[in-house]
Amino acid sequence: MTTRRNMLAGVAVAAALLGAPVAASASLVIDGITIPEGAVFKSATIWEDVVLAEGDLLQGVGRINTIEDIDGNIVWTTSLVRELTFVFQNYLVERITPLGGGETEIRFSGGTATFYSDPNPNLNVSSDAATAFATASDGVEWLNLVGAGDGINFTVATDFSGADVPITLISVIQTGPDGLGDINAGTGAGFLDVDLAGLGSANSAFDTNTFANGTDMLLNSNFSTEGASSAFPLRGTADFNAVAVAVPEPATIGVLGLGLIALGLYGRRRQQAA
Repeated sequence: MTTRRNMLAGVAVAAALLGAPVAASASLVIDGITIPEGAVFKSATIWEDVVLAEGDLLQGVGRINTIEDIDGNIVWTTSLVRELTFVFQNYLVERITPLGGGETEIRFSGGTATFYSDPNPNLNVSSDAATAFATASDGVEWLNLVGAGDGINFTVATDFSGADVPITLISVIQTGPDGLGDINAGTGAGFLDVDLAGLGSANSAFDTNTFANGTDMLLNSNFSTEGASSAFPLRGTADFNAVAVAVPEPATIGVLGLGLIALGLYGRRRQQAA
């Protein structure tokens, strides 16, 4: 009975230090961006460059338009008071394969995508790429992602980087008579992992190893020259499918640690007094 009283007293001390219930909420708000706990569907507009040869690097910018839960309910949308933008770059062209019928497959390795929560919406893709990159990355660093392999698709010896490099993105391009210099439309699909070495405030929330080969996010995109800007020749949409989980804030973790220390000290004092 004494031991049980000690445990209950220690838990009470920890609860008092925390000062809040530990039950998880239905959604998370991280740097002004609301995401649902559980399945997350993020719809974005993207602007990107054209790649022409093996060894080229794909890059571009994007803006998240809406964030939805598993039931399709919109929990967050871009507004005049906050936007969620991202920069993607360093997707390396490993292999270009004509498929016939005006289609070409491009396989990429590597790649990064960094998201920013910006309380001063100002993404500008109407002038040049430098301005687009600058205005897409001038917010609070929110999420850091790196291209990830599915455990099935790898480069071969004849690819740009040689054999056994994970393929992180596969695109199928519809072209005109001039090949990749004459793109009509295209699609892309790949996987991403959270880069926990980054500074993104939402990194821990998306580090869930949910998809193929333990990856954290599934990307699907489509694009064309329709409505392209002065900064980039291609424009399209992208969907980021992920799962988000609640994670304690650093301050909460620290207070919980103090509570556990208090529990240990309380039990030790009771033992010494016995």
